[in-house]
Amino acid sequence: MLQGKELDDAILAAKAAVVPPIDYELLVFESPEKTAGKDDGDVFAFRRPSSSEWYRYRSEWLTEQPAVQAGAVKTLVTACRVYPSQVEFSKAIEERPGLVESIGGQLASYAGVERAKKVRRL
Repeated sequence: MLQGKELDDAILAAKAAVVPPIDYELLVFESPEKTAGKDDGDVFAFRRPSSSEWYRYRSEWLTEQPAVQAGAVKTLVTACRVYPSQVEFSKAIEERPGLVESIGGQLASYAGVERAKKVRRL
C-alpha cells in the first residue's frame, strides 16, 4: 500500500489523467484501519460530481423503486472516483460496503449540499 509522498503523487497523477481536467482540489477520503493496530486502511480520492451526475443521483434517490434508490449513492460515488483504479475501488467496497455511505455523505457536502452561511432578504 502506498503512503506519504508516493500516495500523494499517485493521486495527483490520477487527477492529471482525468478528462476534462480538474482544476480544483480533490476530496481525499481515508478509511479507518481494517485490522486494529495495523496501518491497512484505504485512501480514495474523488472529484465533484457534474450537474448531470448530481441530477441522476437525485433522480435515483427520489424514485419509488427501492432497488434503484439503494444504489443511488453507489452510482454517484463510483462516477466521481479518481483514485484508486475502478478495480481496486470495487474490491474495497466489496470488502466494506458501508464505505459507500460514508464517502457519499462527504461527497454530498463537497458537491455543495450545505446550508448557506448567511441568508438575507432584500
